[in-house]
Amino acid sequence: MQPTDSYQPSLQDRLLTDTSLSLVIDQRGDVLMSYPVASESNTFKVLDSAKSDKYFSKGKMYQNIQEGKDGIFGYIYDGVQRYLSYYPVGYNGWYAVAILPIVSSMDNIKSLLIKSTIISLCIVAVLVLLLTFILIQQHNNSKALYEMGFVDPLLKIDNMNAFRLKFPAAVEQWKSKQIPFALALININQFKAVNDMYGFEQGDEILKQVASALQATLQENELFCRIHSDMFLSLLTCPDREQLSRAGRCTIGEEILPLSLTCGIYVVEDNVPFYIMVDRANLAWASAKQNAGMRCAFYDSEYLRKLVTEKRIESTMEQALADHEFKLYLQPKCDFKTGRIVSAEALVRWQRASEGMIRPDWFIPVFEKNGFVVALDWHMLQQTLELLRKWLDEDSEMIPIGVNFSRLHLTDTSFIQQLERYADEAGVLHRYIEVELTESVVFGNMERMKQVIDGLHASGFSVAMDDFGAGYSSLNVLKDLDFDCVKLDKEFLAKGEGNPRQRQVISGVVKMVKELGCRVVAEGVETQEQADFLSSIGCDVAQGYFYSRPLSVEEFEKKFKEQSKA
Repeated sequence: MQPTDSYQPSLQDRLLTDTSLSLVIDQRGDVLMSYPVASESNTFKVLDSAKSDKYFSKGKMYQNIQEGKDGIFGYIYDGVQRYLSYYPVGYNGWYAVAILPIVSSMDNIKSLLIKSTIISLCIVAVLVLLLTFILIQQHNNSKALYEMGFVDPLLKIDNMNAFRLKFPAAVEQWKSKQIPFALALININQFKAVNDMYGFEQGDEILKQVASALQATLQENELFCRIHSDMFLSLLTCPDREQLSRAGRCTIGEEILPLSLTCGIYVVEDNVPFYIMVDRANLAWASAKQNAGMRCAFYDSEYLRKLVTEKRIESTMEQALADHEFKLYLQPKCDFKTGRIVSAEALVRWQRASEGMIRPDWFIPVFEKNGFVVALDWHMLQQTLELLRKWLDEDSEMIPIGVNFSRLHLTDTSFIQQLERYADEAGVLHRYIEVELTESVVFGNMERMKQVIDGLHASGFSVAMDDFGAGYSSLNVLKDLDFDCVKLDKEFLAKGEGNPRQRQVISGVVKMVKELGCRVVAEGVETQEQADFLSSIGCDVAQGYFYSRPLSVEEFEKKFKEQSKA
């Protein structure tokens, strides 16, 4: 409301004087605005003390004001005849009122009425303008608030809030028509590199192009939004998975974007909350991310089971190490010619009181991914050294034991020094520890590997290349790196069984390895036929179920002592 002070330049302080007075009142008679300033706050209160003219009814005037009608009321106040003109403003039940005394000429009356009417109209105009301004501001503010809450500020598309708001209606419509639908989570791979190379301004332009291209693939009533950064979410109909895979494709003009996208899709089958649907699409996306070359992955319950298992393993691994739940097992390595145990490989088994034995292929990949395998490797080494120290104290026959080490150790420049310290603290000669490194570790960093092997040899440790033939073995590795032993992977041997050509390859590999001065250990020997073949081509040592499964320390010691007595 406009301040009434602006309409009150006069210092007069009477309500019904001999001077004309203009008012704006409400239906109760309360004065909202006046010119000049009124001395009373309620017009009806003053009129109640006045005498009505015989031609006018005070009650009729009050009734007209309540019913929104206009009119004129005559009355006598302080012995002076006056007339009051009233008509509705059209806003909140307000009335414009003009009060005029009887003057000597009708011209003066008309003049006063005109002036009062003009002033009243000006007040009404101000009120109308003020109301219009308020409505425009409300509209603009509402629009700004909507954009702030529901529109992505960069791309000018729906954000997650808008997506969630529209989601129930879209789903209900498709469910009623029995149309299957899915959530697709889409991410631009290595987008940080784009920002680093071209700057954030160019990166924003690329984001806009990607969003526009993805939107172009949508069908009627499908939803799309940006969650954050370079991550988008779509709600799509899905007649089949092949058509669903379009969620991970986008083009600009005629050219495919020089960017790769990863898409995780959850085909909605369960009546679960929205956030669980998004979580499942995210799990599918994470699955695609973990598999190099996979552009699109679908959620399945098996992946969730695997993820839950991994999280359970991670949540208990620290306590399991402190509680000595990781047990040392030994698998004998036997001489092909005599069948006697000549060494062993240290293996880990996780024995939980509540769950029993946990398979190594469940927890070892998890530990390699999160780095806990480093602590586990050192723990198994210490158990191995304690066993060797025990044999020394008992004056038992000593054999070397192979201990596996992860590729993560290679980045630690103190690896060899720490290995020496553990062995020296146990009082075990270094030659009784054979460091086993897998083929994948060897190919990771050839220069670093050479430094490590040379350092291990200088400290008196022997080094074996484990799982040779499991991947893409290079004979140059054997030429450039000085291994003491090469262990043929069981899968490499399995491929050669019954295949004359492959048996020739294995024979050639064994011959070449022996000519390089390395011992050859054959893993995974499970049959007499395999044992005879491998022995005939010159393999030195066998390791596999045909000779012995992995044994607990007590079982191994019993078997080894029985051999010594024979």
